[in-house]
Amino acid sequence: MTSPFRNTLLFAEFFQDISLTELAARARTMGLTALDLSIRSDGNIQSEAVETDLPRAAEILAAEGVRIGKITTDLKDAADPLTRRILQTAQALGIRHYQTGCWIYRDFGSLRALRNEVRARLLDLAALNAELGLTGLIQNHSCEQFGANLPDLDFVLDGIDPAHLGIYYDPAHAAIEGGGLGWLMNLDLISDHIAALGVKDFRWVNGNHRHCGGERLQSAEFCPLGAGNTPWREILPLVQNLAPEIPVIFFGEYRDENCFDLLSAEAALDQTARDVQIFRGWIGAG
Repeated sequence: MTSPFRNTLLFAEFFQDISLTELAARARTMGLTALDLSIRSDGNIQSEAVETDLPRAAEILAAEGVRIGKITTDLKDAADPLTRRILQTAQALGIRHYQTGCWIYRDFGSLRALRNEVRARLLDLAALNAELGLTGLIQNHSCEQFGANLPDLDFVLDGIDPAHLGIYYDPAHAAIEGGGLGWLMNLDLISDHIAALGVKDFRWVNGNHRHCGGERLQSAEFCPLGAGNTPWREILPLVQNLAPEIPVIFFGEYRDENCFDLLSAEAALDQTARDVQIFRGWIGAG
């Protein structure tokens, strides 16, 4: 039987203070096959420079035996000329997966209207993706981002082929929002839409100084894989049976203010390497 989850990527946005050459070399030592480059204002590449800078990055990485497997963007409007410029550049380079921008839930009473707005936008993006042969991905990011509540993503993606636009499923964010077994019920609901998998972990800590704090007594702190509250050992068998060929992105938020510690590039890469080994151990153990 073919081993699942062979298409493994490292999210590169956290490592802009080291060269792509060095980052590619470190990814290879972890056994990762590709990078996920961000194309946005605070990302690896500025959106307006995509036609020159993305091919240059692909060339640098190819020299190290690493490809660009996914791009992370702020794209939300298929009619925006910049959307087509970015996606056509990615297509020409053989990049087939991209992450959309996010929509923000702001006011009580606005969710139904936001659902309808997002669905209309995603239908247009899915049509463009079908034309270009790309797969768009929308993440289930917790707290204020639309999609934190996974049934909302089931609604907006109804009838859309996941080969054109699907869910970048992030179990840590699903567990933050999913409580006891809410994550399982939600996974049941959106299982046909999964098109990528994000790997990270979190734990609840006292104080509202971390992610999703607000007025709570506790908040979510990102932590090493396997040291948190994400039920990975229950989730992985389900996801690998549903979609064993999807891209798997290692996205440990080790250089973020909501992490257990603000790590250097070297320390974050070392921790990611440990995460990769833990993840592969879980897969190997079935």
